[in-house]
Amino acid sequence: MERRRGTLTLGGNCVFPVWTSQNGTGAVEGGTPFPPAVQALSPQEVPNMILQDPVVITSRLKPGVMIGGTEISIDWSGRPGNRGRLRAEYWIDIGEQSYHNDDLQTGCGGGSLRELLGNLLSFLSARGESVNHGTRTGRQGENADLFPEFVGKWAAANEDALGCAQCEIEENPDCLKE
Repeated sequence: MERRRGTLTLGGNCVFPVWTSQNGTGAVEGGTPFPPAVQALSPQEVPNMILQDPVVITSRLKPGVMIGGTEISIDWSGRPGNRGRLRAEYWIDIGEQSYHNDDLQTGCGGGSLRELLGNLLSFLSARGESVNHGTRTGRQGENADLFPEFVGKWAAANEDALGCAQCEIEENPDCLKE
């Protein structure tokens, strides 16, 4: 016997009911089983999200974006933010290398994952611009310490795509609805 746990909506029109069986395994109905980490979620923990381009579900089963074969994933952190703000954690998966942190926080007035994803892309673009500035002038840019060097090199090579994805996310409030 199956029981419904939630829905996953993609592109505004594709709604996938998700379920778990009594033995705790789960899947998108008629589809591939969820990995064990997702199967362990209680019915109350299953998020209902609506995602539209450019936001996708990454291989980490988190909302995020794909830029040049790199996945950038984001989710709420389990740690509280400073002074009542909300904290998000993110993953940047570049080939075989990965960077994870939870230093991204909302403003004092709150915020959403969509806004934080846009902010993260802005910070990545600033890091890329800093690397490119250093290459042109021989002087380190002011944002040279935002991310590790391998992320900075990738951001420099993808600075325009990062800016475009940031604009798309900021201009489309429906691309990531929680």
